[in-house]
Amino acid sequence: MKRKTSFSQPPIRLLAAVIALLTGLSMAYSQQAPRTVQVDFANQIAYRYGAEPATVRRFLNAAIAREQEIGIPAAVVVAIALRESSFTSELFRMAGNPFGIKGFAPWDGPVYFMHHDGESTPFRVYNTPEEAVSDFGRFIQARAWYSDALACPMDDYACVVHGLKKTETEPGYALDPFWAQGVLSVLYENNLDQLTPHLKAPGR
Repeated sequence: MKRKTSFSQPPIRLLAAVIALLTGLSMAYSQQAPRTVQVDFANQIAYRYGAEPATVRRFLNAAIAREQEIGIPAAVVVAIALRESSFTSELFRMAGNPFGIKGFAPWDGPVYFMHHDGESTPFRVYNTPEEAVSDFGRFIQARAWYSDALACPMDDYACVVHGLKKTETEPGYALDPFWAQGVLSVLYENNLDQLTPHLKAPGR
């Protein structure tokens, strides 16, 4: 007479433990992947521009965390910061200001004076990357002529950048007529369009 095989509880518990372990490892990897990507981006940018990797990483994180709040995609925020300061300029080193935003009224925070356009000019001072990115967003949102940029789809980087540039009828972020082209060049040269994979930019 054949003996009936029975499965004891320990193997079943062992199988359940293995499944739980694999699930946990998968979740841990998925949570770690974005941070790894950001570290890689930070290291690449820091190497190219001679900046501090830890500083660049904090700005990447701040831009990503606040892109929905400020209405400007992280890729554009970082590209503008690189275009204006490379995270190494005097203004950035002394005032934490990578965007070149001046400190005229209604700004009532601290300022750093620097020779600019032939005269001593106040610039806004920021204590953290998070403060700088948030104020950049408020600066854009407070000016009606940037409404075109804020109306763009978040994945259309060219639309956003061109919405910020100077036109014949509206002041823009910079007087340089090639500013928008320069920002987009920085964005794509540094693969910043891959910074936030949940956004998929259209053709350049």
